[in-house]
Amino acid sequence: MLGAILFNILVITTILRVRSLRQNYHNMLVLNLSVADLGVALTSMTFSLVSVFDSGHFLTTHDGVCKANGFFSTMFSYTNFPVILSIATDRFLIVVLSKRFPPNRRRVFVMIVVCWLVGIIIASIASAGLVIDYEYDQSTKHCTRIWGIDMFRIISSVLYLGVIIPGLIAIYVIIAYFIRKKGLSLQRHQLSSSMSTLRSLSNVPNRSVMDSGEESETRITLPQPAPMRRLSDSAEDDGNISVSTEAHSVRNVNATATDRKIKMKRRRQRHVAHKRVILVGALLVFTTIICWTPYLMYHSNYIRVSEGEGHWFGVLTMWLGYCNALFDPLIYAFLNRRVRAELWKLKRKTFACCNS
Repeated sequence: MLGAILFNILVITTILRVRSLRQNYHNMLVLNLSVADLGVALTSMTFSLVSVFDSGHFLTTHDGVCKANGFFSTMFSYTNFPVILSIATDRFLIVVLSKRFPPNRRRVFVMIVVCWLVGIIIASIASAGLVIDYEYDQSTKHCTRIWGIDMFRIISSVLYLGVIIPGLIAIYVIIAYFIRKKGLSLQRHQLSSSMSTLRSLSNVPNRSVMDSGEESETRITLPQPAPMRRLSDSAEDDGNISVSTEAHSVRNVNATATDRKIKMKRRRQRHVAHKRVILVGALLVFTTIICWTPYLMYHSNYIRVSEGEGHWFGVLTMWLGYCNALFDPLIYAFLNRRVRAELWKLKRKTFACCNS
């Protein structure tokens, strides 16, 4: 709980404080994910921790607090999953379809509004008591929505097993395939660029060959010398012009090779950044499955436990789900080099202030 609160506050503060991070529209999705995770830590983890120690006395005796706890925990939790899907979708558009769908502020803001509307609508339906209601759950020691077993099983299976996890896996598999093709193309382009540079260097005129007269066509024809000029002076001028022509050719070849190196370096950096997207996606899918699958399986009655161990197992699955609020800032923000660099700067400034 403390880690989720600390790391999400650091991510939110860093993105809002650094202008270059704010101008990257994709980071706005990461910012909203951190806000949702921070809301889970503050409105759900805290009351759940209290209930574990007082056996739910506080929440059962304060009905308004229980309903508020259930409303905000539901809202932030159901906002978390759409934001994760939006981040994956936006990365798919940026990496795979960047020419047709470049980074766009309007697209990101529409995704953010839709994600929060999903969480607010689901939480409002429960608070109105239309389909479900918020009550204290003795098995997990916190206030949550009380579903009928059949309804919960259908809704959880469709949303989690039919939309969220398959959608994330499909998006990142397509991104991985696209990046692999780009990597092979980059290797072929780098090889052909090296061969063309070697051919250009081999076509530069050779001084010894030019002096022997074998490549006299490359010489620059000079005006007829004046009657009083000596033959040695004319030969010396021809040599100087041949040297300058050769130096100009070498400079052109070197400039072309330098431009190619710069372009290849940028493409390699972009490819490395895209490979990091695959690493983030793999960690995201893994942590989401590990954190939320036991909780959903337990509440949908797919996992049955004996009466003696029902309490600790239900609480364990609940706190495994809460761990996702800790892993999200670590995966999304701390694997980002810019965010990590800004966090190190903030750490050094904080230590400097404390030491002074």
